[in-house]
This record gives sequence, structure tokens and C-alpha cells, in this order.
Amino acid sequence: MTRLERFRAVVAALDPTAPPKAALDGGLYVAPPSSVTETLVHRLALAPNSTNLLLGHIGGGKTTTLLRAARALRDEVKEAGDRVFYEDVARRHCLDTEPLEGVLVALAGMDLIPATPLGSPIATAADEAAEEIRKHARGYTEWVTDDDDRADWGDGPDEGDDGLPMRAVRHPGAIRSPMAPLPSRLRSLIKPLEALRAGRHAIFFFDSLDRLTSPGEFRTAVEHDLRALRQAGIGVVVAGPIRYALGHDRTVYDLFDHVHVLPAADPSTPEGERFLCDVLRLRAPGSPPDGLFEEPERALIARASGGVLRHLVGLARSAAEEAYAGGAASVTAGHIEAAVQTLGDSLAFGLDDAQLAAVTKLMQGGGFVIRGEQELALLDSARIVFRRPGTFEVHPALSARLSGTRIAA
Repeated sequence: MTRLERFRAVVAALDPTAPPKAALDGGLYVAPPSSVTETLVHRLALAPNSTNLLLGHIGGGKTTTLLRAARALRDEVKEAGDRVFYEDVARRHCLDTEPLEGVLVALAGMDLIPATPLGSPIATAADEAAEEIRKHARGYTEWVTDDDDRADWGDGPDEGDDGLPMRAVRHPGAIRSPMAPLPSRLRSLIKPLEALRAGRHAIFFFDSLDRLTSPGEFRTAVEHDLRALRQAGIGVVVAGPIRYALGHDRTVYDLFDHVHVLPAADPSTPEGERFLCDVLRLRAPGSPPDGLFEEPERALIARASGGVLRHLVGLARSAAEEAYAGGAASVTAGHIEAAVQTLGDSLAFGLDDAQLAAVTKLMQGGGFVIRGEQELALLDSARIVFRRPGTFEVHPALSARLSGTRIAA
């Protein structure tokens, strides 16, 4: 293998933007020290209609955890006839589109339709259920006149056949539940979802909603959908941003039966460093002259990553690019230092005075207090890394950039 071929192979395997599914399918998965995957599988196997929230840093392995848990759960519940689905919401719905309410119900229903036997006399209820779900997912128009005459679905006229204006009327009840009632359009879909389940459990893993950092947007996307799916006997796991584990607004917790937090691996511990090095060893195997990384260099990258998997892979790739551009045969500490400086610059870019003060205080041992959006944004961007409740650390690359030091070899 030529030098160019060696570097190309490593750079391709160290793509931090590659879909996690590709890494799993390619055998590039390493089990983390955390047992969140096993916890999710056992929880959903025993309580298949429970609702679960998975929290973690962006790039911290939530998608991989969801994929692994979904695959393991399929094997676990196969004999029971349960069905398990993984759904990347952002691939099928624009998250910038309002409203978000009802999207999870729509996606769950549309996924259940192909898995349900349709078209036979026995499946008449499922056929009707599928039509109701399609109407909810794709939209329709129902025209109502003042005397409650209804036209066919479609564009419809501006007036009814008797000349009355077309309009929708809602008659509220006298009693108001302490919990906001389900919107009628979602309430009407519970029985169709139950029909599509066909007496078997169904469990959905919803990804991408961690991009909705606003509690209001996130709540809108999940609040009523979770209740509707649960009433239909469907289990749910939703990925959310790490800020919901730490911010003042923890009311999102109330929407779920269980909350699971996926902390960043801690490279300062033997098990954390071993896990991170195993990830690099699997993606870029071997040592020079056949490979690019010696064990000390892998450990240096692990420490510089702060335990954030996306940064781990990105730093290794950047170091390999530095080595190739410099004509070296393998990656050295100098190449890693250059990669760390680049990452540190990107993390430092855009910090305002208040955020810089919070980061500096934590670097100097003064602790980290979440007072509002500025501190939460530091967590979202992994400039400050969450280890465990009450334990935070400035990302090593950012700390090195601000203090003018190097990552310890």
C-alpha cells in the first residue's frame, strides 16, 4: 500500500460527519463505559409503551446509542412479535417548519402502515386506520357549512351548495382537565394507531430533535405526540440536548417516564481513555509503518477530545491531514498539536464577554453555575463538557487555546 493509499484509508475512516449508521454497519463501534444502551433495551423490553428521553452533548454518541439500542431491542423482543423502528425525524420533516406538534404521531403511523397486513376483509379496520393516518400525515381539507353539511375532501368552494359560508366550528366542553386535552386531530388517531399495531407492541426511536434547543419548540414537538402514542400502546425514545439535564427549565422531564443522560467519556480515567483509544484503534488500526498512530498519540488525541466523540474523530483526521501535508510517514505529537489548535480556535470563536468569563472562572477552579442561556449555550457547543451531575470541565482544546498551553503528552 502506498503512502497516499494509507492516508486516504485513514482519513475516510475518520470522517466526523459520516452517518453513525455507516460506522455501525462497518464494524466501527466500540461499547462505551456507560450502560445507557443496555438500560434502554431492558426498560423497553419490560415496559414497551414507556416514554424515554436520552440527553447528551451534540456529537456525544446519542445517535449511535439510539441505533444500537434499537437493534438490540429488535433481537430482544423478536419472539414476542414486537416491532422496533428507528426514525431520523430531520430526514423526513423540516424541523424549521411549524407546527411540530403531531409530527411524531405522523411518522409512527406512516411507518406502521407497511408493517400491517392490509387489503383483506379481516384487515378492514387497518385499511381505515391507514387512511386516517395518511390524512393526518399528508393533510386534507374538510368543508363545513353553517348547517353542518359536509362536502367531499378537496379544495372545495368558498360557499356550500346552499350558499352558506364554509367554516369550522368547535364547541368547548364545560369541564377542563388540569392537563391540557389532546388536540382532537391527535385524539382521533389513537384508535387508528392501535389498529395498525395489530395487537403487537411497537417501539420508536426518534432522533434529531436534540437540534431543538428551545424548550418551547421541543415541548411543542413532543408533548401531545407522546401522550397520543402512549395511549395507543406505542413506546418512544427521543433524543434531546444536554441542556435539559442541567438547565433551570426541567419541566420537559415531566413529559417522560424515564430520563437517561449520556455523559461524555472522561479521558482522565483509565476506562474513559481506554474506550476513546479503542475507538481510534478500530477506525485507524495498526502502528507505523503500516498504520499512522502510535499508542501515545492515540492517548494524546483522546485527552484533547474532552471525550466528545465527534471531536475525537475530527482531531485524529485533522492530525492525519497535517501529517500528510508535511510529508511525514505517520502522525506525531506536533501534528496533533496543530489539530488541537485548530479545534481550539473554532471553539473560542464567537465567545462573548460573559461566556469567556464563565469559561475562565471554571478553568481557574471557580466552578460553573448555570444562570441562563449563555451558560446553556456553552454546554450545547461542548465548550464546557458535562461529566456527571455537578461536574463540568472546560473542553481541553479550548482551555489550551485560552491559556496558551499544550495538551499534556
